[in-house]
Amino acid sequence: MIGIPLLLGSFFGTSGFQALSLMYYQGFLLAVLVFGIGYLMVGLDLENNHLVIILAVIAKALIFLIFLVYYISGDLPLYQMLVGVGDLIFSILFIEFLFNFKKI
Repeated sequence: MIGIPLLLGSFFGTSGFQALSLMYYQGFLLAVLVFGIGYLMVGLDLENNHLVIILAVIAKALIFLIFLVYYISGDLPLYQMLVGVGDLIFSILFIEFLFNFKKI
């Protein structure tokens, strides 16, 4: 839900980014929006969307790794690293769901 207003606002100069930085920001927000739609699809049909969950596991784990690399290099403070830890937690929860889901 947060991706929609942030993306729309970015077209009206509310993001503070310029040119190529703005393009990357908008690409990120589009990815957030697309994943949000994927999570909605999973929520509406838990039995038939496990491939979307596998994609989420991969994406969340890779996002965590990016945060970790920047944290280890000293370019990311600890409080921002916690955002990446949140992605790792979601990745673990998605894996737990895949292993423990039982069809009704």
